[in-house]
Amino acid sequence: MSTITDNNSQKPVKQRASTRRAADQVTPRARIEHFGFDGILDSIRAGKSQSEIAKSLGVHCATLTRFLREDDERARQTDRAMTDSAEAWLDRGMRALEEARGMDTAAVQLARAVEQACARRAAIRNPRYSEKRAVELTGADGGPLQVQPVISVYLPSNGRVGEEKAMDHDS
Repeated sequence: MSTITDNNSQKPVKQRASTRRAADQVTPRARIEHFGFDGILDSIRAGKSQSEIAKSLGVHCATLTRFLREDDERARQTDRAMTDSAEAWLDRGMRALEEARGMDTAAVQLARAVEQACARRAAIRNPRYSEKRAVELTGADGGPLQVQPVISVYLPSNGRVGEEKAMDHDS
C-alpha cells in the first residue's frame, strides 16, 4: 500500500487509486484500442477465444466484451468474425487429434475431448456446423397441425376370479 504524509500533521494518508497509478501505466481500454478493433477481429477469425485475446491484451474478458458490444456496428462486425471463425475452431480440434497420434491412450482421449469442444464451439459460432437440425411440422397448406386429443384407458386382465362373471354380466 502506498502512503503519503499530510503536510500539516505529518501523518501517513492513504493515496487514492487514481493518484497511485503510475503515469506510464496504461488503462485496459487504452490497451484494447492500441491493439485495434481490426486486430481483435483478425484474432477472432483466426480461432482465438475472447478469453485468450483478453489475456494477451492484459485485460479482463468482460472489459473486452463490453468494448466489442459497445455499439451496434461493432457488435455486428464481431458476430460476423465469430461466424467466420468456425472453420478455424474445427482446424484447432483436428490439430489436437493429429498431435496426439502415436501417444498414450490418455493423451488421445484428451485430444478427442478437445476436438469435440472445438466442434461444439464451431457449431455455436456458425449454425452451419451444427449436427442439430430444426424440424417444423405443418398442417394443410402450411397452416398449424391439427391435433385431436385421445384418451385411452387400458384395463389389464389379471386373471382374478369373478372377472369373467362381471364380463359376462355386461354382455
